[in-house]
Amino acid sequence: MMNCGVDILLADMRASIAELGRDGGLMTPSIYDTAQVLLLSPPNSSGPAVDWLLWQQAGDGGWGEADVPLARHTPTLASVLALRAFERDDARAAVGKGLEFLSRHADEWRAPLPEDIPVGVELLFPRLVDNAATLGVAIRRDPYQALFALGDRRRALIASIPEHKINSSQAVHSWEAWGESPSISLLNSAGAVGDSPAATASFLAKARAHPDMSEGCKRARQYLERASRATEVNAPGVVPTAWPINRFEQAFGLYALSLAGLHTHAALVDVAAQQLVPLTRSLARLS
Repeated sequence: MMNCGVDILLADMRASIAELGRDGGLMTPSIYDTAQVLLLSPPNSSGPAVDWLLWQQAGDGGWGEADVPLARHTPTLASVLALRAFERDDARAAVGKGLEFLSRHADEWRAPLPEDIPVGVELLFPRLVDNAATLGVAIRRDPYQALFALGDRRRALIASIPEHKINSSQAVHSWEAWGESPSISLLNSAGAVGDSPAATASFLAKARAHPDMSEGCKRARQYLERASRATEVNAPGVVPTAWPINRFEQAFGLYALSLAGLHTHAALVDVAAQQLVPLTRSLARLS
């Protein structure tokens, strides 16, 4: 009986290892990126994604993990702005609670800023505050002055990056926070801007006004559809924070296998070796 159970586990592991990196890999959904997609480039049928976003709101009105308080402001404001666009009673109620959350916790951002602020928040949150003002949503600005100043310095650094190097910089992943002019050169082989659904949704929103960007828009829309499928939520518009992650998924899975001492197990060694081949080749191209 024990051997039968072990055989079943090994068969499941073989199947999981064989799937590593397939179709770009799987990734859990992101509140912030989903909100940005709903706001900037919503799918034809947005209801399921709106439902999903509403389900993520916590009892205190905010979105995001309670154990990382400063990481909740950006997804909360993004969700508030996204949900405003939908004429639903539950969405309106969620918006009101979200704004109350932001007002109650705004002073957490007063100077001095802690050293462990969320990555990119100095770019993302100020842009969301500006977007809110454009949409007629009043957000207090005074508690965020130190964050805004940091964002200004970061944007100045991004502006100094030569255009031909933008795509290889980390800054491109947050293009929605500073980018203004869509260019087909921004899209990578996956049809994404920085492998970021939020950045790609922003690109698509800006590119629609340019008739010569129709092919780029098509590629960006297809990317968002594929990224949504990678969450396995089965709700168009619910997207991860980054995709594709095929090489990361391969490396992470094989690393876990190695830590457990199973990479040389007789029942797994062949399927693990098959995953190592493309991973090794990708690393060789980087060297």
